[in-house]
Amino acid sequence: MATEESDVRLLAAGAAAPQHRGAVLAPPRRRHLVSVDGGRVAARVARSVEDVETLRGSWTSMPRDSVQTDIDYFLWSLDKEPQVVRPHVVAVERAGRVEAILAARLSDVRLPCRIGSARLYAPRVRAICVLHDGLLGVADPPTTDAVMDELLAGLERGEADVIVFRQLALDSALHRAASARATFATRQRGVRPDLRWEIELPSTPDGYLASLSSSTRKGTRRAAKRLEQQFGGRLAVRSFSTAAESEAFFDDLEVVAAKTYQRRLGVGYLGDRQQRERLEMLLERGWLRASILYLDGTPVAFELGELYRGRFRSLAGGYDAAYGRHRVGAYLLVRTIEELAADPDVSVFDFGLGDAGYKGKLAHRSVAEADLLLYARRPKPILVNFARAALLALSCASNGVLRRVALLERLKRRRRGAERHREA
Repeated sequence: MATEESDVRLLAAGAAAPQHRGAVLAPPRRRHLVSVDGGRVAARVARSVEDVETLRGSWTSMPRDSVQTDIDYFLWSLDKEPQVVRPHVVAVERAGRVEAILAARLSDVRLPCRIGSARLYAPRVRAICVLHDGLLGVADPPTTDAVMDELLAGLERGEADVIVFRQLALDSALHRAASARATFATRQRGVRPDLRWEIELPSTPDGYLASLSSSTRKGTRRAAKRLEQQFGGRLAVRSFSTAAESEAFFDDLEVVAAKTYQRRLGVGYLGDRQQRERLEMLLERGWLRASILYLDGTPVAFELGELYRGRFRSLAGGYDAAYGRHRVGAYLLVRTIEELAADPDVSVFDFGLGDAGYKGKLAHRSVAEADLLLYARRPKPILVNFARAALLALSCASNGVLRRVALLERLKRRRRGAERHREA
């Protein structure tokens, strides 16, 4: 897990503390377009907390199922996330009524390029960062055109070097509108799409297992039965969802996280101050649902995520590497899904960022997403774009070579094992 879950989980790493909090800002500018039906569409930008508060009534009335797009979470992030400079919320009005809101923030971020774990290049830029699922309300062409007009005007005014759409669905209206405005020089190349896997939760745990393929269902039940037969009553699962449980939760979470392979790689739950503050806030508001698996009273696996308006969004999971062969992490994940399926107020399990083989086996559907970056038409941003495009292409090629080498090594090991078996 990382502390993004704001704009740019990876891009924000190492960002400098903002230098412009409290600065006197220009009043929101208003731009007009003519919609297809002849009505007037107006877009304005909220650049201060006070401006955002004027949108509270409209904001809270719009459908949403992501913690990040809750107005109170958004305002909390402005104060607590160090890379954030100020809000950059676009409100679109038609006939004097706010019909759409784009949740975005002006942030100082880094744009890292890596080969494996080695970071080759990480320019610092000022970005208008659009939150994941950040467009609320109407998403028709006049609305998305008005949004893009105002975002691109921010680049033209020199407010930012780049617009970052975080994990934007490829089939969304906003992706189509942004892509239509991109040029060869301004759009970031080499950004690979990813799959976000989701489960449409049935009303019962048995209903979920029944929805899986025969092989996955049998394998899941067999692994769970084997673990329960081996350890029996020595296993216990505890759920955490309130601030009153925070001390025990963080203590036990750290016991497991310190022994995970993710910690060795510097990813997942790291236990730093920023991550902990975010989880504490989620607990206080009832937006966190976490489970920890214990063996003889010792924590050995955890699974945690955000629960907001019927959607559970996985943030992080991990297990004590010493128990990896027992598949304690997979066991707890399935137990968590089954518990959520039994909750009538939860309808979707969202695996969150990142594609993985096990997600495809356990999920029902996927959404193709990708970061979309549009740079300002100025020398420095364009140079950053081309430099990153070259390095991202190199990284993609290198990763392909590494995957082929790894596959070749696996085939060699299998062949040597078959030859030893024949000799025996």
